[in-house]
Amino acid sequence: MFERLSGIIKRKKFSFQREVDALEIFDAFVKTIKEIFDSSIAEDCKPLSFKQGVLKVAVSNSTLAQELQVRKNIIIGSINEDVGQTRVKSLLFQLS
Repeated sequence: MFERLSGIIKRKKFSFQREVDALEIFDAFVKTIKEIFDSSIAEDCKPLSFKQGVLKVAVSNSTLAQELQVRKNIIIGSINEDVGQTRVKSLLFQLS
């Protein structure tokens, strides 16, 4: 009925590569925003998640979301250039 945790751990291969990749994308996003805008704007938008090529970003207001949307392709290109491969395919903005 119950299985020992040690048995489950032995069968599963745990990998944190997805989390490491997300952190790398997050860092590249913050760096890109600081380069395109300035440090104060970077404080108003925070990466939330990265999954299947989609970077979700929390933004403080709709005006900022619209400005980021206009520059979305530039942001995506800069992030991918920074990480050395095409990993970000789309950005989603969520009001926080």
